[in-house]
Order: sequence, then structure tokens, then C-alpha cells
Amino acid sequence: MVDDNNAQEVDEPPLFKYQRLGRSVPLILGSDAASSLAVHARFLVLGTASGALHILDPSGLELRRFAPHSSAVTGVSIDASGEFVGSCSQDGTVVVSNTISGEGSTQWYPRPVQSIALMDSAGDFASRRPVATGGLAGQLVHSARGWFGGAKDTVLHAGEGPVTAVACGGPLIAWANDVGVKVFDTAHNRCVSFVERPYERPPSDLFRCQLLWSSPAELVIGWADSIKLGVVRSRGGGGPDSKGPRLYMEVVALLQTDFFVCGLATARLRREGGAWATDLLALAFEILCDSLSVEGHEALTAAQCDDLSEMTAYVVAPHDIVVARSFSWDDRIAWLLSSGRFELALTLASRHTASLSRHTPLAIAEQYAASLLEAPHAAPASCAPGSSTPAPADGGTARGGEVGGAGSAGLRAEGADSDSGSGLSQSEQGGELEAPASVAARVLASQLGNDAARWLRWLRRFAAVGAVRWLVEAVPVRPPLQGAGGSASDVYESALELLMREAPAEALAYLRSWHPSLWREPVLALLAVSRREVGVALDLLLSLPAGQADVFVFLSQQGAHALALHRLLDLARLSWPRTLALLLARSDSSFPPAAVVPQLEAAPCEPPALWLHEYLHGLLECNPAAAAPFAPRQVELYAALAPQQLLPFLRSSSGYEPEAALDVAKEHGLVDAQIYLLAQQGAARAALSLALGDGRDLGAALKLVTESGEEELWPLLLDEAVASPALTQELLLRVCRPPLLAIDPLALLRRLPEGERIDGLRKHLTRLLRQVAEHEGLSRGAAAIAHADTAALLGERHAAQCRGTTLHLPLPQDPSASGEAGPD
Repeated sequence: MVDDNNAQEVDEPPLFKYQRLGRSVPLILGSDAASSLAVHARFLVLGTASGALHILDPSGLELRRFAPHSSAVTGVSIDASGEFVGSCSQDGTVVVSNTISGEGSTQWYPRPVQSIALMDSAGDFASRRPVATGGLAGQLVHSARGWFGGAKDTVLHAGEGPVTAVACGGPLIAWANDVGVKVFDTAHNRCVSFVERPYERPPSDLFRCQLLWSSPAELVIGWADSIKLGVVRSRGGGGPDSKGPRLYMEVVALLQTDFFVCGLATARLRREGGAWATDLLALAFEILCDSLSVEGHEALTAAQCDDLSEMTAYVVAPHDIVVARSFSWDDRIAWLLSSGRFELALTLASRHTASLSRHTPLAIAEQYAASLLEAPHAAPASCAPGSSTPAPADGGTARGGEVGGAGSAGLRAEGADSDSGSGLSQSEQGGELEAPASVAARVLASQLGNDAARWLRWLRRFAAVGAVRWLVEAVPVRPPLQGAGGSASDVYESALELLMREAPAEALAYLRSWHPSLWREPVLALLAVSRREVGVALDLLLSLPAGQADVFVFLSQQGAHALALHRLLDLARLSWPRTLALLLARSDSSFPPAAVVPQLEAAPCEPPALWLHEYLHGLLECNPAAAAPFAPRQVELYAALAPQQLLPFLRSSSGYEPEAALDVAKEHGLVDAQIYLLAQQGAARAALSLALGDGRDLGAALKLVTESGEEELWPLLLDEAVASPALTQELLLRVCRPPLLAIDPLALLRRLPEGERIDGLRKHLTRLLRQVAEHEGLSRGAAAIAHADTAALLGERHAAQCRGTTLHLPLPQDPSASGEAGPD
């Protein structure tokens, strides 16, 4: 049988999170052993078995180190300012050191000192340095500086066995020996109280008594397996000679534990309503050994610090230090999320938002909703598309329209049943289980607010699992979402569009009930599509301004390209690049060129016919056969809009009339095209005259003469060239080079007009003569080689003809050998 209280404790998050103290600590304790630890708000002081003191930062990094003792440090205490640290040792020394310089004053005692406490009740520790110590000598010694600077020891108590623990709370000193715990008032120099050692408990040398002042008037005593809480009270003023009110201690609480107490620390934990309460943290020998795996747990102690931003306790073992930090609200919520208790985590986050640094209610709500949508049955069969669900009445609002403020999601209060994270909750109607998608929509509605982008994202996620109807119900419509740039309208339009695919009847019901100001005209197109009126929907979308509706996606989804054949100009007005891509991709099916070209002829573009030119140019590249009938029109478009592309088109296409194309080239003054067309028509002389006319393009003329193959054009080329000094100079540069190798240089020189001034003529003639000489030298060398080769071949032929030839003839056969008789 399981105890209900234990079960409830399992469901509660732990109070602390644990982590080993690192940085310099593992290195220190690797070669030494920890014997005591004191904690200040800014640093830690670790005493070791070798007698050294290590000052560490809260992360464990060693700041400074000094060795005031020759034996193990048995106790460490820090004053409130953090300027001085007191330590005692088994070698009988008590040292008060400066934490900055390490300088200190030392007192020697004949027996080991086991405990020390710095008294700082009046804030003047630096001047008087009051210290309370106790040890095996069985004396409680109060030491302080006198008027002349020397330390004065005062024995406050003796004779009851070793003093094993000392703690100071303001002017009060508490110490423990074999008899029990005593409290002394140093301000009035009198004893306050005596608390007897628990009956039949082990002596102090086996289980050391633990003392802790949780407040100036509250003393916590931990001894073996019992914990007592004593409160110091006042009896009121005494007589005329009284030194003040008499104090006494009352034990107000006694805790019997099932473990032995090895350390105490106070924890300041926040309660409901913002009030602070002091709880007791008892670090147990048995629990720590089982759960924390502390190395060297044979001698555990605990130190505490209440001045930090969160409660921190240090568990000290000889070779390990574990830091226990209290759970923050972020840690508690993280624990709830890891255990799947999303609803309770969301409730806590909503109540303690100001105390959170890693979590927000919105992020938790989205994580909760995502986990619900990932459930196997996020949308039950009863909620499938097409099922009957009461739609909002005309003029009303959807159920989600009244949702939007924090707390409207109906979340359970703190301390709810552990099933709150299961994803199903009891519905308000008939006690039926609520679908996970409905819970997710309800949770999101309480947190998304006016964030249109998040509404859009979650609408798509709900649609992916077939449960968009639940979130559509939660979309706030009264008051509506407020968004800039039409983002709010996008939410409503996307909601209806996604719901149209899942449950068309419900989408139409919402469309009739919601106010028309919530959406734009594309929603009417959705309504037309639902009625199978795709043409009407297309007309509605095309009537919208550019950018408000993606008509091209609509055509693709509905397969309605044929309906757009006669609305090409409207499509081009929305986006000509996308229209052009659509026309070229479907030129063989939905958009035949014969129907497209007449519409583009009348397109109101600038410059005129630009769209037609781009369409025919693209059609020529992707479908040359379909573009062939429009070649004459392409000649005109190339000449007017892309002259550099006309000549390549004329050379690659044959669907135009050369005469008409020549007229177009003349109209636009395109000489290269005229030369090519004249040559194609056989008018090479006219083409040559045009090439050497105003254009003065000798290169084009040379190419024309070379390609024509007519020898009679060369003299004409020379006559035309020598008529211009510039052409003559260029001709002299090109002679004796391809394609002018066939021209006689002397004939060219004879054609030069007498008296004509040609720049650089001497240089050209020198180069020409040198090239002619080189050419003749090469020719003579080639002729000599040819003659030598001919003579050699003739010699070989003559020798071959004069040489005898061996013939192999068969011998005649002997008739007797064949066995046949010869003739008589």
C-alpha cells in the first residue's frame, strides 16, 4: 500500500539542486583534505588538514592562500565585513588574519582548540577583535584587545569537558560540551540558559553537536538524531541595581530525526503572498551518502550563507565539496516541464512572471500546445472534417472571439492534480474528455494575444494534424486582432482558407458570421471556389491591387490556366515576369501563341510591344517551331528593340522574306543587316559598295568578298579602297596576310593614285618589300625542296625499273613418277 503523503512528496519538485564545487577545489583536495569551511557573501574560506587557509570565490577559484597553522584547521569564522577570518587548529593556535594581506595575530593554548567564533555585535571587530574559542582544555575563552593593544583572555566557563562547538549571535555566545549547551550574555556578563544533552545520546566526541544562530534570538541545536529550536526571550527589567532585562531561552520545537545530523544551515524560502519564512535545512549523513555520492563522506559538515541572492549550502567532506542551491521559480517550472506538467507550469509562470529569467508564459503555452498536437489522437474521429459542430450564429462571434486576456484559458490552480499534464481535461459540457487539440487551442488563446505571426504559424500546425477547426474557434474576433500592414487580415483569411480544406461547411458558416472588415476580398474568391465557380473567383482575384492575392498560385492549385487565356493583360499587370514564365511553360497547351500574340500586341507597356518582343524571343529559344510563323514580326521587333540581336536572328531563321527584312533594316539604318541581306539576295557588288561606303568597314568588305567566292570582286574592292587614304593605309597593313594573300603587292602599288598623301607610306612599303622578299625566299626554298624531292623520287623510280626481278616458275612433272603410261 502506497502512502498518500509519500506519493504527494514524489510529485513535488526538489528544494535544492546540487553541483560539485570545481575550479581550484579538486586540485587542492587532491593532495590535501578539507577540515572546515566558512562562507561569506563574497568568498569562501577553506581550512585543510595541513593547516592552510584557502580563500576561494563562489565558483571555487583560489584567490589567495596562507598557512597560519602547523596542524589541521578545526574551525573557521569570518567577521561580518569580510575583512578578518579567525581559525583554530589542533596545534593549539588561534589566528585572526586579514583576508587581504594575510597578516594576523596568533594566540597559543596548551591543548587543541576545536571551535572558534568571531563576535561582531557592535560592528567594531577591527578595533577590539573579540573572539570566542573552545577546545580540549574544557574552557570557553573570550579574547579581545585591551586599551594598550594586547589581547586579554577571559575564561567564561570551564570544568565540564571539552568544548566542541561555539556560535555567536550578537552579544550571545552558545557553546556545547559533554553536559549540554549553554548560552552566555556578554553584554550583561551573565548566563542566559542551559539546554541539557539529549538523554541516552552518544557523547560529543562521536557525534559533534551542531550550533547555528538562525537569527539573533533563535538558536538551532543539532545533536545526534535530534534538533531543538530555542528562542531567547526577556523577563523584563530588574530592580534599580539591575544591569538590564534578564534573558532566558525557551525550547519551542523538538525534531526527532531518523538520521544523525552532521551540519545545519538556514534556508530563506519564499512563500505565497510574498512573505518570507525561515526553514531549517538538516543535512543528513545517511541521505547525502546515498543520493549525492560525496567523496570522503566519513566526516561531513555544512556551511551556510543567507546573504546571497539565493539560498546556498555547502556540504563539506574531506575530499569533496558539494554546493546545494535552492530551486528558483525557473528551476521549478523547468522541473514541471520535464515531468510533463505543462498546465501547472503555465499557471506558475503566469503568477510569477517578474521572477522568471529563462521562461515566459507564452513559450510554455507553445511548448504545451506542441506536446498536445503530437499526441496520437490530437483530433478525435468525432472531430474529423465534415462532422457537425455548432457554428456561430449570424451576427455572433466564434467561441474564441471572447478569449484573449490572461487567465481566460481556465487553467487549474497551483496544487492541481498530477493528471494536469496529460493533455486531456474535463470539458464543461457533460463531463466528457476534451480533445487535446481543443486544450491546445484554449491554452494558446490565453497567451498569443495580438501576435498575428504566431497565430498564422499555429494555424498551419493545427491544419497539419487536421485540427484547425479548434484554433479557428479560438481566434479573437471581438475585439479583432490589431496588426500593421494587413497581418491581422492574413490571420482571418488563412483561418478560413485552411478550414475550407478541412470542413467547408464550417468555413462558410464563419464567413457569414464574421464581420466583413476582418478580411479582404480574396476570401470572397474562396467562397466562389467552394461553390465550384472558379471563373468568378479568378475575376475577383484579378480585380484586386497587385500584391494582395497570389493569382498564379490560385491558377496552379485549381488547374484553371485555360480560364486565364483571355485575361493575359490582367495577369501581366500583376506580374509580367511570372506571366511570361507561365506563357512559355504552357505554350503547347493552355496558352497557344496564336491566341497570345494578338493580346500582347495591344499591351499597354513602355516601350510599345516590349512584352510581345520578350515573349517571342523566349518562345524562339524554348519552342522554335511555335515561333516560326511570327518571324516577320520578330524582324521588326528586333530592329526596333534589340538591334544587336537582329543579325544573329537573320542568320539562324528562314521564316522571313529577305526583301521585307531588307526594307526594315534600311528603315532603322542597320548596315550589317543590309550587307548580309544583300549578299543573301546575290547583290554582292551592292553589298560591297555599302560596306565600303559611309561605314568604311574594310573587315566586313573582306569577309563579304571571301565568302562570295567571286574573283571579279577583288579588283572592285581594290579600286574602292585606294579611293580613300584611310582605307588605303588599312589595306597596306592587311596585304600579304589572310585573306589578302592572293593580291599581288605590285598590282596594289600600281593602283595607288599619284600625288596622294598616305601617312606612314615609307614604313608600309618597307614592311611590304620585306614581306615580299620573305615570301619570295620562302617560295624559292619551297621550290628547291620540291625539285630535290622530285629528283630523289625519279632516281628511286629509275633504280627500281632497272633492277632485275626474280620469277618462281613450277617445274614440269615426270610422267613415270605419276604411274601413267606414255604414248607409244
